Amino acid sequence: MFPKTRHALLPLALLLPLTACSEQVVLEPSERLESLLLPSSDYPDGFDVETIDLDEVDGSGGGGTDFDSIEPAACEEAFEDSPADVPEEAAEGAGQVAVSSGSSPTFYTYVLVSGDFDETQDASGYEAMLSSCSTMTAVSDGITLEGSIRGTSFPSLPDQGDAFTMDLSADGLDMTMWTAWGQVADVHFVLIGMDLGSSPDVDTSTLARECFDDRMDTGCRDRLLQEATDEARAAQEEEFNEVLATAVALLESDA
Repeated sequence: MFPKTRHALLPLALLLPLTACSEQVVLEPSERLESLLLPSSDYPDGFDVETIDLDEVDGSGGGGTDFDSIEPAACEEAFEDSPADVPEEAAEGAGQVAVSSGSSPTFYTYVLVSGDFDETQDASGYEAMLSSCSTMTAVSDGITLEGSIRGTSFPSLPDQGDAFTMDLSADGLDMTMWTAWGQVADVHFVLIGMDLGSSPDVDTSTLARECFDDRMDTGCRDRLLQEATDEARAAQEEEFNEVLATAVALLESDA
């Protein structure tokens, strides 16, 4: 089931931010916004960067529309009005996808839009998502995923910005997605980083050294596995923040 689950979620990694609140969004290309996208050198080593076709920004609904269903119902409703949606007032846009060429499936999606946006953010959608999706069950392409959403704070977020982390798991696959959005002057951005890798393993030498007196008990190995998972996730979150910081700095230089 692992390959099937991963296959079902690959499109999710690329398409989650390519939606808007409720109305069809028609974006015109913008040389200015294209110049504010990140060069490949600003992503971690080993990522291939491609431009997003603006026709894919179809405004069909919140990020949750890439799931077949979400429970509880309040969580699905929160996704319908996701705070990470592309604003329906957007007039121009540009975007890119960065895909890891290594063995670990990792993605970044970055979308920039400009338009006549409100100067202040409405935080109600963000609060609704955090309160109703702290525990959630989602179905994608027939695969049931158990997960949760929690608020996340990144030092590099602008004042008009927020972020959340979504964890999903199914059939041996642990997926983590970091989503950040905000506004700098007249530019609204959405940055998503997604890791579809399985949990890290612990090498036999470490097991032998740390669990020598606990060889008949799986508790020691489980503890080491959890520590390795926590360290890997912390490193990935820091990597995401570095990409976000570079993106925000570039936007602020143009403001």
